[in-house]
Amino acid sequence: MPRKGFERVRTGCITCKARKVKCDEGRPQCLRCKTSGRICEGFRAPPLGSLSWSSLLQVRPSTIPVSESSSTELRSLDFFRCIIAPALTSPLGNSFWTNPVCQLAIQEPAARFAVLAVSLLYERFDPSADDSSTLVENVLALRYYNKAIREVATSKRLDADTTLLISILFICIEFLRGNTSLAIEHCRHGLLILRSMDHPSPDISGIMNHLRIFPFFFGATIADFPLLQYLEYPQNRIHNLSEALGTLDCLMSKCVSILRAFDPFRIGAVGMAELPSSLFLMQQELGQELDVWHAIFSKMADDLEQNDENQTHIRLLRARWHVCKVWLQISSHRDEMFSDTFRAQFERIVELARAEASRTRLSGTERSGFFKFEMGLAPLLYFVVIKCRFLELRLEAWSLLRIVGHAKESLWDTKLLQASGKRVIEREHRIELPQWPPKCWWESASLEYTLPSDSQRIRDSYIEDETETLVGYDGSRMMRRKIFFFVPLGAQKELQKVQDWIYL
Repeated sequence: MPRKGFERVRTGCITCKARKVKCDEGRPQCLRCKTSGRICEGFRAPPLGSLSWSSLLQVRPSTIPVSESSSTELRSLDFFRCIIAPALTSPLGNSFWTNPVCQLAIQEPAARFAVLAVSLLYERFDPSADDSSTLVENVLALRYYNKAIREVATSKRLDADTTLLISILFICIEFLRGNTSLAIEHCRHGLLILRSMDHPSPDISGIMNHLRIFPFFFGATIADFPLLQYLEYPQNRIHNLSEALGTLDCLMSKCVSILRAFDPFRIGAVGMAELPSSLFLMQQELGQELDVWHAIFSKMADDLEQNDENQTHIRLLRARWHVCKVWLQISSHRDEMFSDTFRAQFERIVELARAEASRTRLSGTERSGFFKFEMGLAPLLYFVVIKCRFLELRLEAWSLLRIVGHAKESLWDTKLLQASGKRVIEREHRIELPQWPPKCWWESASLEYTLPSDSQRIRDSYIEDETETLVGYDGSRMMRRKIFFFVPLGAQKELQKVQDWIYL
């Protein structure tokens, strides 16, 4: 009787083929190689015609299950990879969003759920988005967010690097939601994790150094974020814009910490004698470090290729530096009028923003994205609006907010900054501005505003006879010559005359 035939297997692993033994075709390593202690060298692509009909007709489970939920997740993940990650990526060399985040989203469920929440919340800032789907997206985003938190709380396999990366994603979610308290709390936890690490990733540590700045503007105190005694950064050797950004972030975070450390003195809670001498020493040393940084950066910026992209980053860094210098100087002064001595710095910040708005107009390009994870020009211009008392500069800074600012920059909402700045200008200058500033920077010079009547202006202020001091309706005290206060204010020319006399 002839032997019963069998179907020859031609798709075994390379190791079993070399040994001329039957392979069970287990993947990624076959069972025969594993039990015999050999290294399975994998499988070659089968030649055409080598597969039998039984293997071709065998039903196998799909690699990616096709369902409504999975298709939604795939779309959101792809949207994050193609749109959000490039928009959030720092143009100065930090690849955090495009590489580590996208890779971890594939491997770790907590990171994937957090990325899905970011993707759904980010779409709200797109002006072309359908408002009817916003509520559904918010609910779904919160579900993914809760899943991510649950995974982090219950997982026992997450190391410090992974946990810190996920905490940055949580901060991004709270930025998008506008939840100040939770964003600050996640930032505090992230900094605690960073301090416990021996060799953190440069990309992650750079982001955390920058994130240390925003909490102090939204209610955080020195008790929550202790004053840094020393910040390591490559002094006297800045080689590129990415390194310049990292070093300035270190100086900026230290500067805002010193600013908040002086808060009890500025509000009158403590006297100058009660402040520690080490605080004044840190203020002096930081001033010197800022000057050294600017000298090195200016030399490096002059050597760079003068293209539009580099100029955009250089303008942002220069504007941040000027704000740091003003912060540091006003931190130890109670007199609000002291900021009037920094007109040159305010003019420079507005000039840099104006140049960026002009570049955008001439190049025909628009801002990349609607949400910026880092601090852009909007908070810097808002600082000019609330601290600068020169009307023309204030008006231009207020106008540029709408042009160069993103819809949201970390926790700073540009519309809220515009509305708040409008109210400050109107109350301090007794003028009435339009609801929103113009959309074009070249129109800001012709920004129209109305003047109050003479009687209204006189009723809101009075003059002390014994001194040359005008006490305003808001309690501010400024040196004046009495005669100019009673000049009729029915024309813009007269307002300019009074403005020059009052604020210069």
